[in-house]
Amino acid sequence: MRLSRSFATGMALAIFMGATGCGTANNQTGALVSKSMTSSKKTSTSGWMLHKPEHPGIPATVRLNSLERSNSWYTIDMASNEIGYRWGFLNGHFAMERTEDGGQNWNSVALPMTLTLAQMTPGNGQLINPNVQILDETTVYMFAVSGHQLIALHSADGGSHFSTKRLPLATNGLRIESVNLLGDTDGWILLRGSGQDAATHLLYHLTNAATKATSQHVTAGATDAGLPASAQAVVRFTNPKDGWLLATATDGKLRLYATADGGATWRMRNLAAPSELDGYKAARVYTPVILEQEGTFVVRYTRTGAQSPVKTVVFRSRDRGVHFTGQIVNELNDAMADYTGQPVFFATPDYGWSISDARLVMTRDSGTSWKTIHAPGLETTLHSYPRVLALDFVSDLSGFVLLQSQDYRKTQLLHTDDEGSSWSVVQS
Repeated sequence: MRLSRSFATGMALAIFMGATGCGTANNQTGALVSKSMTSSKKTSTSGWMLHKPEHPGIPATVRLNSLERSNSWYTIDMASNEIGYRWGFLNGHFAMERTEDGGQNWNSVALPMTLTLAQMTPGNGQLINPNVQILDETTVYMFAVSGHQLIALHSADGGSHFSTKRLPLATNGLRIESVNLLGDTDGWILLRGSGQDAATHLLYHLTNAATKATSQHVTAGATDAGLPASAQAVVRFTNPKDGWLLATATDGKLRLYATADGGATWRMRNLAAPSELDGYKAARVYTPVILEQEGTFVVRYTRTGAQSPVKTVVFRSRDRGVHFTGQIVNELNDAMADYTGQPVFFATPDYGWSISDARLVMTRDSGTSWKTIHAPGLETTLHSYPRVLALDFVSDLSGFVLLQSQDYRKTQLLHTDDEGSSWSVVQS
């Protein structure tokens, strides 16, 4: 998940306007959210809906193997309100399309090579292989693991032309776990082994438009990345120097590896769960969103026993990860924002959206409080299309959601321009 280009632009604009004494203006596509505004005041929750009907089957679970074989577009990434991309496996071949009118019409993106489902499936990890990164309206990266190679495709003109680089990998049978690009200069990719090499993790620092990969180690002296053998992990940097790698393992501990020198050295510490979760173990951590001093991420906790439900915790830091607070958010226990199971789409460390119990929920304060948005059109559609493949807001008002039917055969793309209160079908 990328930090929305529109949001980032809005933050810079809001800071400038605040310095010059100007107010923030709204337009038809919504005001661009300022991180400084959202973090400096407490959001009022008066009138916010705290209870909603329970629909345990919505959102429905997504199985990656079934999704890949559904012969449909399985995700969407909008760079702006008009320009975006979608991709998936069609007739067993990976395909991509681009829109310039908010998803009403799509044009094929010609890829420089053929990637088949049979070829790519062995590289599926937490993310589907290949992995696509949309940095802005024209900058597209795609990473594919094939054998002993990491294939990196890069386009700077919206997919009209691609460059291709094949980077050697230390071993065969690797899977894509996490990808984070800051732009053309720096990025990171985390890979994990499979089969007898399942304990192996490899972390690479990508530079020069992903044409060079340098191995990094979170534990000094490790032959691989240095993570626990059973670790599930995600990586996220806020600039070329400062980054976090978060990991869970079978011991149930949540580990934070932090670097201030671009990944040359790392410091590790354990993050404690809220005291109410005594006996629970961290089962999965999701990619954080970091901006300047602030960072927010979500963790699922479980414990042994049929009567022990999953618990969801939102962690946040306001001081570059020096201190964290963790809050249990029951509204997110069955929530989903994309096909990977990410519980929330955070556009900034403060603003986030999700779908839970067949309704849209949102936060403006890093998950401290949640608003349930009653949207009859979306709720009705979710009963026919209960799988949430992608939830993507490009401003505080304007967002898209890609839904899929229970049988994986049909998808529907919806758009809102009023914070989610009403939705219109863009394409089905």
